[in-house]
Amino acid sequence: MFTRQGVVYLVVAIAGVALGIMVMTVLSAAINNIFDFVIPATLGVVLLMALVIFSASYLPTRRAVALEPGDALRYE
Repeated sequence: MFTRQGVVYLVVAIAGVALGIMVMTVLSAAINNIFDFVIPATLGVVLLMALVIFSASYLPTRRAVALEPGDALRYE
């Protein structure tokens, strides 16, 4: 469930980045030297966001699944 929610956040982030790339390429054609490396920098940001979203959703899920239900209730 947590991993699915992380994938939803990642899809929203990728859609926003795609829209940003489209707008930035139009702006860079209109304004010289606005940002020469739009696409590589944006792809770097997407990869960083994917890494953060994956680690924030998958790692706690894996840890929670490894626990027995009785042990998890006992910790609370």
